[in-house]
Amino acid sequence: MSYLYVVELGGGRIKVGQTVNPQTRIATHRAAARAHGLVPGREWVSPPGKGRHEQSLKEFCERRATECHGEYFAGVSFDDAATYAERLPDKTAALEAVAKLGRARAVVAQLAPPPRGGQAASPPPPDLRGRVADLRTRLAAHAAPAAAGGIGRKAVSTAEAAEWLDIPESALEDAITSGQLPVLRVGRQVLRIPVAALDQFLVHLLPEERAS
Repeated sequence: MSYLYVVELGGGRIKVGQTVNPQTRIATHRAAARAHGLVPGREWVSPPGKGRHEQSLKEFCERRATECHGEYFAGVSFDDAATYAERLPDKTAALEAVAKLGRARAVVAQLAPPPRGGQAASPPPPDLRGRVADLRTRLAAHAAPAAAGGIGRKAVSTAEAAEWLDIPESALEDAITSGQLPVLRVGRQVLRIPVAALDQFLVHLLPEERAS
């Protein structure tokens, strides 16, 4: 598994990235910084499995940087980058959460037609309500304005949405195909999922909401 890392290089610059060997990679960056007359400072390394979030971390830094060259950024504080990276879900926690629900497809499968007649809605599966609340909180944090630590986006790709919610992209594609999750399209190509639609998608995972 790969690790996500943030290194304070000195001179108001940081380096972010992912690697399978953080100790060696960070030592290399520190040596390069010293060779350029900089004084490297703090470093942050994720638990294993967070390396897949490298693109999200880079986009976060790009939106705040006064200057950027690949994975090197000026004008982005180490604390802001490390805090954002720390908030990204690690793979172990994600797998445990999905396992509690019988994987994310089981959650999506809860999107059944509402009860008819006087039938009462079936109760949510164990942990579903808490899982939905957690996912809505995570979604709101990501979609928050940049000043509040988010990336301030109104719509995202299916890959980004799957990463934010920590569920397989195929689960979202199933919901889109069945018409349960509205998207912004050009022809047959899915371009973006509105963040507001994602939030409603999560709300309607709960049977009592589907019945209302």
